[in-house]
Amino acid sequence: MRGRRTVGRSNRGRAAAGALAVLVLSALLAGCHASGTWPVDAGGSPCPSRDPLRGVYHPWRLHVLETCATYSGTVRGTRDEQDGDHHLYVVPDAGEERFLDAKSRSYGDLIVEIMPGQTLPVPAAGAHVTFVGTWAFDTEHGWNEIHPVWAETIDGRLYVSLPPVTPQYQGSGGP
Repeated sequence: MRGRRTVGRSNRGRAAAGALAVLVLSALLAGCHASGTWPVDAGGSPCPSRDPLRGVYHPWRLHVLETCATYSGTVRGTRDEQDGDHHLYVVPDAGEERFLDAKSRSYGDLIVEIMPGQTLPVPAAGAHVTFVGTWAFDTEHGWNEIHPVWAETIDGRLYVSLPPVTPQYQGSGGP
């Protein structure tokens, strides 16, 4: 369920930390946007060089909009899903509204999904975050999302974790 709770404005220190995180990620991602081929294991970009839907079960349901997108905002809330994914409801920073579709705009946030097998921390409600991942349209739910996530920055600290190559669906009934 998507929350309707409003999130308070971030203070000046958070804004500065967020700006710094965006600069650091921008530098890391320069090669990703230029070539799209820098694998994580080569130390270049957190974006994978091959499969933009790595580790996603039923990848056919996602229409890829951008393979190496950077999205920043404030976590409104989180929810553990039956398939083992963690849904994060992230209110966009100013200028990030392009990521929202009509359905997402009605909720005021974008869903970001951390998948089973990843070692990314799940940020708490109120945290300012920057994510790098695949921006996709979920055809089953009718909304845009960042899924999968390749990296995140929380409070100025960068975490990188690719999902497993084989999806780790943890719901009942199998993938």
